[in-house]
Amino acid sequence: MEYFGWDYMFERWKDLWLTSLYVENLEENMSDEDLYDLFSETAYVVRTHICRDPSTYVSCGYGYVFFANNNDAEKALLKLNFVTFKGRSIRVMYYGQYLSLNGVGNIFIKNLDKSIDHKALHNIFSGYGLIVRSKVASDASGQSKGFGFVQYNTEESAHKAIEHMNGMVHNDTKVSVRPFSQRDCQSVKEIFVNVVVKKIPKCMTETELNTIFQKFGPTTSCVIKINDQGKSKRFGYVNFVNPKDAARSVKALNGKKFGYYKKWYVAKSKEKYDMALVIKRRLKSIAERSHGSNNLCVKKLDITINDEILKDFFSPYGTILLCKVMRDSSGVSKGSGFVTFSKPEEASKAIEAINREMNITKQVYVDLAIALTYASPEHQRTMLRENLYHRVEQLEPHSAAKITGMILEMDHDEVHHLLESHDSLKSKAKEAMDVLRTEQQLR
Repeated sequence: MEYFGWDYMFERWKDLWLTSLYVENLEENMSDEDLYDLFSETAYVVRTHICRDPSTYVSCGYGYVFFANNNDAEKALLKLNFVTFKGRSIRVMYYGQYLSLNGVGNIFIKNLDKSIDHKALHNIFSGYGLIVRSKVASDASGQSKGFGFVQYNTEESAHKAIEHMNGMVHNDTKVSVRPFSQRDCQSVKEIFVNVVVKKIPKCMTETELNTIFQKFGPTTSCVIKINDQGKSKRFGYVNFVNPKDAARSVKALNGKKFGYYKKWYVAKSKEKYDMALVIKRRLKSIAERSHGSNNLCVKKLDITINDEILKDFFSPYGTILLCKVMRDSSGVSKGSGFVTFSKPEEASKAIEAINREMNITKQVYVDLAIALTYASPEHQRTMLRENLYHRVEQLEPHSAAKITGMILEMDHDEVHHLLESHDSLKSKAKEAMDVLRTEQQLR
């Protein structure tokens, strides 16, 4: 595997983090082209990418902008950070340095007035050097916790900020500014509301799981992951309202054994699973006309979907007169149902929308194959990069750009094979991550 050699990888990627920007708080209907248009007015943009949910293709609210050199990236960062675009104040930072709070130029600020937000914090500390990242810590409701972080591109700028800002009064509050430490990092890691649970008994329902966790405090959602047959994968997620409740649940339930079942693994989750989104994913179905123009027959329903959920899902398309999930004599869902709208046009709108979502993934493969056939070699490589990046991002979101570049150094046919085989791509991404971790340890 020559193309994964350490010397090559170091030369290939040592400057990537300073030529790529991470952009967050994007409006959900914003496209890659919108992001490109915004940043290309400032500097030459090589590529843009907005991250999307693989099931619904809905924007995750953040993305990446890639430049040809460091100067263009820095120029865009300075000009566009906190600008309002499509009604949102976007935040921009270097891609590599948004991944971790450890590193050069980090400072920790305490006793911040609750009115100071991300932009205000950035403005207060921007006079001491180039800020590559700044953040005010907030709770689940978005309210400031009274402390934050600023990361400069040099230690000199960080020392200067500490010297001038420590003990200064802002909004009638005396702030404390000092170098960021591992203790601060640990404090941040301990602030979480999302919990992952593994080794859940197969017979346990989401309601039962939620009841156990609600003993520690109110939850916003609870989900057990299921396979294509509707059976439990024996792991799931619980989202709490308060971080303290989440921490208490982890302490009390991690390693706990229920009857003869295996001990649970309960820990902080890196992901947030919203119940509404989970339900929407499970509602991926095939809808077709039946029994008249106002009626839809809905097939391939998950067994957890009931009449109420089905009605809520289809109600945005029109007025529903009747909605029913078909069940057997024991009350178990047969995996199908029907929806009756008040107007034929509403039924048409619904069937078009639901079937379009079902065919998005399939159509992507078809469009890619056709486009590659007629594209120039240069455009073929661009299209492959775009599609490969999107899939790698689902496997290794923090290192997707690096891994994509590594894989693109492979033979053209091998890249095609990885696009067609999820298991092969997963194995190759893991192999690449092992190389990157080893390289990091050698530095």
